[in-house]
Amino acid sequence: PAHTIELLDPLAERYPDSGEVFFILGSAYRRTGDQADSERCLRRAARLLPGEPFIWWELAQACAAGGQWRAAEDASRKALEIDPENPLYLVELGKALLQQNNREEAEETIRKAQGLVPDDPAVQEAVRLLESA
Repeated sequence: PAHTIELLDPLAERYPDSGEVFFILGSAYRRTGDQADSERCLRRAARLLPGEPFIWWELAQACAAGGQWRAAEDASRKALEIDPENPLYLVELGKALLQQNNREEAEETIRKAQGLVPDDPAVQEAVRLLESA
């Protein structure tokens, strides 16, 4: 990720309207633990490419990593508006809801993801979180 950042920073300056560059850069920042720069880049990518659900999902993960559960919920809901049956987006929403003590909706969301892909490791982890809450 650090090498990716080193390569993409100049591209982001050169191509300020490239949502793809800001998405990759934001993802790389998230993987290095730089939540502020990750969120900044992912929000910019989302503004430039608002119809790409994976950008909203990555933003949700960045917000969750920073403990910003309401923002993670909002980004997950945006991803689900675009792709309502994606289990990864459902899981991210469920985790954010669980962290905000909205157990009923979290359970509904996580169980929906479980119904779609019961053997997926991310879904199984979310079910464990739900059951331990």
